[in-house]
Amino acid sequence: MGKTFSKKPTTIEEQITTLQSRGMDIPNVEHAKHFLAYCSYYRFCGYALHFEELSSGGERTHRYKPHATFPAVEDIYHFDAALRRIIFHYTSLIEIDVRGTIGNESAWYYNDAHWFLQTKYFQDTDRYSKFIDLCNAEVTRSREIFITSYRNNYAAPALPPIWMLTELMPFAVWSKLYQNLSDSGLRKIIAHKQGIPEKYLISWMQSLTVLRNACAHHARIWNRNFSLAPRLSPCISKKIMRGNEKKIYVMFLIIHDMLKKISREDDFRKDIEGLLKKHPAIDPQYLGICCPIDEMFM
Repeated sequence: MGKTFSKKPTTIEEQITTLQSRGMDIPNVEHAKHFLAYCSYYRFCGYALHFEELSSGGERTHRYKPHATFPAVEDIYHFDAALRRIIFHYTSLIEIDVRGTIGNESAWYYNDAHWFLQTKYFQDTDRYSKFIDLCNAEVTRSREIFITSYRNNYAAPALPPIWMLTELMPFAVWSKLYQNLSDSGLRKIIAHKQGIPEKYLISWMQSLTVLRNACAHHARIWNRNFSLAPRLSPCISKKIMRGNEKKIYVMFLIIHDMLKKISREDDFRKDIEGLLKKHPAIDPQYLGICCPIDEMFM
């Protein structure tokens, strides 16, 4: 059996003392107290792991490297927060675009606003049942005006048309629905409209879902290896160093490609380049970038 957790809560003053005893330089203690009051010591230490010395066996020593400073850790924290905001903004644009494409193209393809109510259009019936259950749950709890209007005006079907559902259901649902479509012709039409081969679109939608969820839950993006490595197109593969397939730079390139359809890729490029230049102490290699900043998207 495992040990019983027995650590006691510590005050911010005690947290400061602990950091100093482990070798961290804190030039402005009052500012550090203020920062830890809203950042939290546990979250701060997650970013500070980068500055810890490791034993010869790769184990944590709980000692910081020489010249490890509180401002350096805080800089990474602020960089990471700004990076999440940028990514969330542009992935939201992609989500709206993809959802609209799926909704419109499928309705036109079948000439039916409620085509999704027919099991025959899906490969996996269990996954399809879960999709319908999610739709019913979302529609039941929704207070959106367009859903209320549909309920008041139509007795059947119980679910609204596909173009209403695309405004209601999250991106992860549409990613799974797209993968589960039985008609390869429809899948290819949707992929063609997005300007991306089907085999990449499925993988990229999955990876975008994971990334958006991480951003929405304020998880660390900097120096992170994501659990899911997206499928790389030849163009992207040439820009990625081996071993960096799960780093955020891969997702930079995917987002940049997916934004081309709505002509926002240059805005994204400028925002990412601008953020890195604003934080010159951030080493791009920890993001998986192994080229000059100005050449990231070339």
